[in-house]
Amino acid sequence: AVTGAEVSAVQRVPGGIEVRVWNPSEEPSTLRITDGVGWVVDLRGHPVRPFEGETALGKWEILTIRMPHLPA
Repeated sequence: AVTGAEVSAVQRVPGGIEVRVWNPSEEPSTLRITDGVGWVVDLRGHPVRPFEGETALGKWEILTIRMPHLPA
C-alpha cells in the first residue's frame, strides 16, 4: 500500500519495479510504501539515496522509487 502521495506510474525495470509518486498538496507529507525497500532514483534512474519504507515528500514533489520486487 502507498500512503502520503498519489501514484502516477508503476513500471517494470531490469531487476525490479519503479513507482513514481507525487504530493498534490501545498503541505509536506510522508510517503509510506508497505514493505517497500529500495532506492530513490533520479530522472536517469541513478540511485540518490536508500528508501526503507518511508521518506519525507515536499509540497508538489515528485519522487521515483526503484525496488527489487513488488511490495506485499
